[in-house]
Amino acid sequence: MAACVLLALALGGAAAVGAQASTSPGQIALAERLAAEDPGAVLGGDTIVATGNGAFLFGVPDRPNVIFALGRNEVVFGGQGRNEIIALAANATVYLGRGSNYVWAGTGATVFGGAGRNLLIDTGARSTVFVRSTATQVVMYGRHGRVLCSHGARGALLYISATDLVGRTCRAVHTRVLPVSRVHGASPSPRVGAPNIVTGDGSNDNPYVAPCDDSSKLDCVVSAFPSRTLDRFGANEYVPAYRCPSDHPYLLFDGFAPYGSTWGPGVQVGEDWGDYPIGVSITHDSAVADPGYPPSSGDVLATGTLTGFPNSSATNWNGKSHWYQVKLYCTSDRCHGVSEVSDDPNIGLPPNNCLPALRHAPKRTNTRLTTRSRLL
Repeated sequence: MAACVLLALALGGAAAVGAQASTSPGQIALAERLAAEDPGAVLGGDTIVATGNGAFLFGVPDRPNVIFALGRNEVVFGGQGRNEIIALAANATVYLGRGSNYVWAGTGATVFGGAGRNLLIDTGARSTVFVRSTATQVVMYGRHGRVLCSHGARGALLYISATDLVGRTCRAVHTRVLPVSRVHGASPSPRVGAPNIVTGDGSNDNPYVAPCDDSSKLDCVVSAFPSRTLDRFGANEYVPAYRCPSDHPYLLFDGFAPYGSTWGPGVQVGEDWGDYPIGVSITHDSAVADPGYPPSSGDVLATGTLTGFPNSSATNWNGKSHWYQVKLYCTSDRCHGVSEVSDDPNIGLPPNNCLPALRHAPKRTNTRLTTRSRLL
């Protein structure tokens, strides 16, 4: 099925029900631009935009959805697949399903987290977030908000301000509660690029490759890839393809992804404002045959990331210019790598016959590889 754009202005249409005719010219212009840029197409899904106050928006079931709720008091129902939802006007209500969800909400919002992987960001005051899943990260940038939890939220990560309230169930199920100030300043400085050491054009056939920062180590980091800038709200692109260098050819079986993210071990995405102004999705990786087994076994080791549909995307969800940067963590030891067995390509595990490598397991339980490889 081809991607589609649903644009509901004022009284709305297929994507909006019962909206009031109070849409400003500025809202209409923004909605038309977002619909024209169609960030949902980058995910292989749908873009839904509504501006009317009180609109109801429904994500397309079992497809990626990018939903912009631009009016007040709008109600959004995410689909059961991946949802990226921007509901910054006042008093939005968002209901999420079992998929992977990335949500920005504004003042007075109520967000019901889904049963899947969730990154839920509150930017305004007096918002309420309900957490249902352990694979959830909540960031409360606003004040006087509330975070409430079900018993399924055990181990979820909550960043809150001093004025926010955390429900007793959240404490009882041992969610991790940190000050929201911990979100800022955690990202690396942007690299302006080093063309003498970065090769490739970022395509799947010729991915960006750079040497390790310290190639004398068994496991290393590759941080020379330049940052990439998205200069306005809704700007989007495919994340380029990146690959480990030939002397450290395998992605490291270690986790560097926040909750709600879609990339697996060995990949880190830094941004200029915590992890959040740009929604990055990396769902497919490159791989080579595991040298520890005959090619007929089907065992492969992850080597990097892929670009294009349906492999990756990046969308700016903030009104200003922001950058993101990809780092790879690579290894020269296959036993420290990420094995993707061909009969179950959605799970990343330590390579077979490498039990000592279990000490390199991801730091967070939610960072097991959730991608399908392309064997190169």
